[in-house]
Amino acid sequence: MNNFNYFFTPVGPKYKKKFARNVGIAMLILFAFYGISSLVSSLSDSVSDISENHAPETRSIITVQDRPANRTIVPITITEKITNAESLDTITQWNFSLIGIEMSTLNEYWGNLADKYITSGLVDQNGNNVVDYTQVPDGQIFYKLSLQYYPAICKDGQKIRGEGGYPEPIPIKQGVSEVFFKTGNIGLYPDDDGKYFFDFVSGFETDVEFHPNIHVISQETKKCDLEKKRWDFTQVYYTHAVFSFED
Repeated sequence: MNNFNYFFTPVGPKYKKKFARNVGIAMLILFAFYGISSLVSSLSDSVSDISENHAPETRSIITVQDRPANRTIVPITITEKITNAESLDTITQWNFSLIGIEMSTLNEYWGNLADKYITSGLVDQNGNNVVDYTQVPDGQIFYKLSLQYYPAICKDGQKIRGEGGYPEPIPIKQGVSEVFFKTGNIGLYPDDDGKYFFDFVSGFETDVEFHPNIHVISQETKKCDLEKKRWDFTQVYYTHAVFSFED
């Protein structure tokens, strides 16, 4: 007698009790199987959620500082912030930069900052250097002097061209939860109306932080499609801001 007949085929009155018992056993087995399947599925979803919540994430942050005393130049710091970085041995330094920082606009649109106003480094949330120099040949990091362009078209039809440095992998110390790569060696000058502006393109979502003394006239960040895939990116975030100071 095969198992199917054993569980589900009564032969006569004397098999009624046995049949009922076997049906009950079969139902228990089915419920147990369903419960285990649901538990495994739930655990799998939970592990997936935990993995996604703890995956490394990068954001760009533009910090617009206050003007130094008796100066019109406004220091700008660009930060690449990587969270959940504990699992990383290296990070990629993308060096996305403001658009229009060219020699032809030096001392008109932008200028170099004095040393005491410069903010730069690769640090953790406490300001400690996180570079693992034991993995750096001769203890020095060399950067490729190669400007990278990111031509893109926004949803409203606007065409932009982002700029950045050559992406460099940099070894970092183990167990660091947050990494901040800060670049802040230039500042912006106002136009003839006393207004400042900047355009910035990044492969990452972008936040802008303004000093309390600043009056924000307009600020917008929008997602745009690259004309063709560039490195790991098919889209970029374009930020345009106009601001002045409350004198």
